[in-house]
Amino acid sequence: MAGINIPLSDFSVKAIPHISVTDQYSAYKYIDESNRQLCWAHILRNVIAI
Repeated sequence: MAGINIPLSDFSVKAIPHISVTDQYSAYKYIDESNRQLCWAHILRNVIAI
């Protein structure tokens, strides 16, 4: 499968905001919620455990 040619300039901070993907460890609570994504694998594991 051929890759897609995307200019490097499209990967500037303005084009893609920084999002941290984390688990639910309390030490990550300092990260602003608008810049944090919970790990889907951890969420799925928690839902299955219910």
